[in-house]
Amino acid sequence: MTLAGGHKDIKGGVKWIGTEGWVWVDRGGFDASNPAWKQGKHLARELRKVKLYTSSDHQQNFLDCVRTRQATVTPVEVGHNSAIPGHLCHIAMLTGRKIRWDAKEEKIIDDAEASKLMTREYRGPWKMS
Repeated sequence: MTLAGGHKDIKGGVKWIGTEGWVWVDRGGFDASNPAWKQGKHLARELRKVKLYTSSDHQQNFLDCVRTRQATVTPVEVGHNSAIPGHLCHIAMLTGRKIRWDAKEEKIIDDAEASKLMTREYRGPWKMS
């Protein structure tokens, strides 16, 4: 199974495809289907739905924010919602099936085997109640 590489159109990062076009991003930059979105190195601030401050070192940003109690460059909700599609794609690849997702409940619909891959066994004495 090839996750990335081996073809010029497959590259690292993530590609988000929506009703108005697509945006591909990685830690080094981005590309987009709409030329207006590609003006400059970063997406214009007024076009961003989530407005984050700039960080050149995410690990240091996290440590600094633990010390100062300031918000990290990426709010936890943004990080969580950005990770979900990748996790679901991985589960779909592992099961060999399409995944139906209930975004409101954050649950896989009608696939018990795929749903099991959403978590792992906890080490004692930890458990989810």
